[in-house]
Amino acid sequence: MRSMKAKHRLARPFPRLLSTAATGVSASAAPQITPITSLLIANRGEIALRIHKTADRLGIRTTTLYTDPDASSQHAACSPHSLSLGNPKSYLDGDRIISLAKQHGIQALHPGYGFLSENPAFASRCEKEGIVFLTTFFPGERIHSTVVRTTPNATETQDSKVVVFQHGVRTELALLPPKWFEKALGLKEIAASVVAPMPCKVLRNEVAEGDVVKKGAPLVVIESMKMETVIRSPQDGVVKKLAHKEGDICKAGTVLVLFEEEAANEAS
Repeated sequence: MRSMKAKHRLARPFPRLLSTAATGVSASAAPQITPITSLLIANRGEIALRIHKTADRLGIRTTTLYTDPDASSQHAACSPHSLSLGNPKSYLDGDRIISLAKQHGIQALHPGYGFLSENPAFASRCEKEGIVFLTTFFPGERIHSTVVRTTPNATETQDSKVVVFQHGVRTELALLPPKWFEKALGLKEIAASVVAPMPCKVLRNEVAEGDVVKKGAPLVVIESMKMETVIRSPQDGVVKKLAHKEGDICKAGTVLVLFEEEAANEAS
């Protein structure tokens, strides 16, 4: 492990996040809550930098991970501590990442986006090992680097934005419903559009207007943070309109695909 001096730290940091997982006691039975003082960032690039910046402002010591190809990257050098994973595929090695967190006495883990952030088994393993699992994977107009504590159950429902939002309301998470939830929360209607989950560039559309698609079918391939992501259909339906062409730059929440609403409802 290598250590580097942090560039700056607020003289009066914001209140720290609170945890019961580190004590091995359930939230309902915990006699006291323990402040989170250390965080392992299990991601890379700009995502890791944003998480580090927020944690640093909160007075939380961060540890970043890097592989051989990105050993000299900004995210590897931004935090006071950095650990080598070696092989580039190691960002998906949940067992090794948890082992490193325990070995270095790190209380909490933030997976960022992609990689292990949508893996409920990994979230469950963290909880069992007494590691607080943090995530930003909740719908919203602006996600940026907000730090939110979640549970394995919440991770299991992340494939449905509506379910995630409703789960967030039930568990009293501070969520602001984006405009595209208005119809979906009406219960009788289903989502009639697919939106960009993050700022991105459209690489290509995998469907054409008028195509009949099944749930899970690839719709659009986007690029964000130099990583390609396939946006898949959340439902059976008929493509009404492709809102963007190859090369277009989109903000988070921008509509990418519109469905024929009546046809989509019939297909459901």
